[in-house]
Amino acid sequence: MENQFYQMYLDELSEIPECTNEEMEALLNSLPNEEAVKRLTEGSLAYVVREAAKYAGNDVEISDLVQEGNMALLLVLKNYASHPVVGDDAVPILISFVSAQFIWQWKQLQKSKNKVSRQQKN
Repeated sequence: MENQFYQMYLDELSEIPECTNEEMEALLNSLPNEEAVKRLTEGSLAYVVREAAKYAGNDVEISDLVQEGNMALLLVLKNYASHPVVGDDAVPILISFVSAQFIWQWKQLQKSKNKVSRQQKN
């Protein structure tokens, strides 16, 4: 059942165009505009899926990773809106922040799954 929902998500996601670097830079410069946040979020979801695929396995469902990655994206955009980076470095810095936040979220998910696994063994 979970795989069906994930496939539906991917199907819907395929209809949303990804942000180009140029578009992302323009949108970042217009933050905290709500439409810019919405477009940045939607236009970056495919990136989150690609990042999640790198960490899938080891008893961690890709759908869980995508969910955590999407949360990381929202957190980064919220923080970026309050502390913007100006200039040509904005896009690479935003991407590295999303990746770092995603890795942190993934580690937290791993810790949680390991704790549950240990509790089930006892």
